[in-house]
Amino acid sequence: MFHTKFAVLSFVGGVLIFFAAACAPSAAPQVNNAAMAKETDTAMMAKETESAAMMAKETESAAMMAKETDTAMMAKETDTAMMAKETDTAAMAKPTDAAMNQSDAMMPKFPPQQFAAHFVDSMPVHEATLVALPQLVLLNFNFTLSPASTITIEKDGKELKTAPGKLSDNKLAMTAELPVGAGMGLYLVKYKACWPDNSCHTGQFAFYVK
Repeated sequence: MFHTKFAVLSFVGGVLIFFAAACAPSAAPQVNNAAMAKETDTAMMAKETESAAMMAKETESAAMMAKETDTAMMAKETDTAMMAKETDTAAMAKPTDAAMNQSDAMMPKFPPQQFAAHFVDSMPVHEATLVALPQLVLLNFNFTLSPASTITIEKDGKELKTAPGKLSDNKLAMTAELPVGAGMGLYLVKYKACWPDNSCHTGQFAFYVK
């Protein structure tokens, strides 16, 4: 009896061992499937990462192109604005140039100055442009003048007066009054400076009243 039970148990144990051994190979494919699934997931993740990187790169390239386009447009607008400003400046300068040319055309042509011996300076000075007619002209010398000295004043080529020069107390200067109300024009002052030995020298200068 005991031996019979032992035999049955041994038979059952052998059957169980057989089924365990038969079922054991089937577990390996499951492990391989899991590894393959893991590798597939890894590959998909890598592909998605690569795709994301490519999209990011394309987005960055698009942003750079847009920035360059905006920069080019801004530069073009700046160039256009500068050209417009230069055009406006040129347009403003043109009337100014025209006015200057007109002003130059209106300015008289001064005759050359001529110096008498011992002449120092005059008021007004030669080629002076004045806004009002002075009351008199003054001539200074570094040698004693004699009463024979004279001053002639012309305006626009016509003689206004000729008179003896009024000598200063030290006789180193002489003056002549200008006609009141003579107005604007080109004035030419001709003078004859005479000395105590009765010798004389002539000279002239001009000024303009506008």
